[in-house]
Amino acid sequence: MARSYDVIVVGAGLSGLMAAGAAAQGGARVALLDKQSLPGRKYLMACMGKGALSNNDLGLHRFHGRDARFVSDALTALPQGELRQWFSGQGVELVDAPHYGLIAPPQGPDSALAALVAALGQAEYLPEHRVAAVHHGADFTITLDDGRKFQAARLILSMGTPNLPQCGGEFTGLEIAQRLGHGIEPVFPAHVPLALDEPWLADLCGLWLDVDLALHTQRRELARTTGSLLFTQSGLTGQAVFNVAHEAGPALEGAERLTLAINFFPGESPTEVTRWMHEAFGSHTRENAYAVFDRLIPSALGDRLLRRQKVKPTLRAEQLEQPQREGLLRDLTDLRLQVRSTLGMAASENARGGVSLREIDPRTMHSRKVPGLYVVGSMLDITCDWGGFAQHFALASGLLAGRAAGRALDASALQG
Repeated sequence: MARSYDVIVVGAGLSGLMAAGAAAQGGARVALLDKQSLPGRKYLMACMGKGALSNNDLGLHRFHGRDARFVSDALTALPQGELRQWFSGQGVELVDAPHYGLIAPPQGPDSALAALVAALGQAEYLPEHRVAAVHHGADFTITLDDGRKFQAARLILSMGTPNLPQCGGEFTGLEIAQRLGHGIEPVFPAHVPLALDEPWLADLCGLWLDVDLALHTQRRELARTTGSLLFTQSGLTGQAVFNVAHEAGPALEGAERLTLAINFFPGESPTEVTRWMHEAFGSHTRENAYAVFDRLIPSALGDRLLRRQKVKPTLRAEQLEQPQREGLLRDLTDLRLQVRSTLGMAASENARGGVSLREIDPRTMHSRKVPGLYVVGSMLDITCDWGGFAQHFALASGLLAGRAAGRALDASALQG
C-alpha cells in the first residue's frame, strides 16, 4: 500500500528544501524524497565551494533569454533583503564575498543547508529514496526503485539539472516532466569553462585578472560581461567566462565559429590604453621592451603577447616597429581567441534549458499542463549570470511552489 501525503517534493536541493519547508509550514503533510544521502549536494559543489545564495546586484538584468521576465514574480516574492532576514532568523548570517555573491558556510551546524533542513519542520525528509516511476491519475503515485510507493495530491519536482554528475541517477526530473506531458528545451552547459585553440594559454596557468569579455560568432556578438578570468591547463574559467558560456553550447552545436574577445583593461577605451602604452615606451626608450611592458600588465601575459608580435627578447623599447605597437594594442584591448568547445556538462556548475517556461505559471510554479504539478529551480529553462543568482531563484521558486501547494490543498478542502 502506498504511503499517503498531501505534498511530495522530489529532490532535496535548495529549491526542494525551501518548497518542502514552506508547504509544511502551511499545514500540509509533506514528504521530501532525495536519491542522495545528504541534502544539497549540487549546491555544495557549485560556486567553487563558496556557498553562494544570492548577490547584492540581484535583478532582472542578471537573467537572460527571451523569457527572462519569468523570474520577476519569484524575485518579488523573496527579495534579497527578505532572504537575508530568513537566514538570519535561522541563525545564519549571509556575508558579501567579491565575485561569489552573498555566501554562507556551505557545511556545518551553522550552514545554509542546516538552516533549510531545520526549517523543514514537520516535513518528512527521506534521503536515499530513488524514484523509478511517476504516475498521475486522481493523485500522483511515486514508485521507488525498490518497489515502495508514495502518493500525494500535489507533486513538486526539484531534481536538479540532468547529466551533472552531482545530481546522479538514471531517471531525471526532466524525464519525469516530459513523461507527464511537458515540453523540454534542449539542455547545454551554462556556467562552464571554455577550451580554446590556443596552446600558449597553458603557459599562463594560474593567472587571474579582471577583464571585459565578449563571445562572438562570425556574424554577431552573443554575450558581453566584465569580471574575473582564470587561465588553467584545460582552458579559461572564472566569473567572466561563466557569464558568457551559456551561449557557447548552442552556437557550437550549430557549427558556428566562436571567438572570445578580451580587453585586459576593463572599462577603458583603446584610446586611453594607447596613451598609457605610448607613455610607457616613450619614457623608457632604451630599456628592454619586455621590462617596459611589465609595467602595463602581468609579466607572464606580457611575455606571451610580445612573442605573438614577434618581438625579440633583446629588443629595446625604441626599436619596436609600428605594426608591432599596433598589434600589442589590439591584443591588450581586443585579443581574439578561437573557442574549440566547452568542457562539457561534467565541468558545469549550471545548465541552460529544461522545462519550457511557457508551460509554468510564474506566480506559483504550477504546471499549466498537469494539475497538481509544480516545477522549480534548475529544472526550469532559466539562464542567469554566475555568483548566487541561480541559487536565489532556486530558493524563491521553491518558496512560491511550497506556499501554492499548501494553498491549493486548503482550497480543495473548502470546496469539498
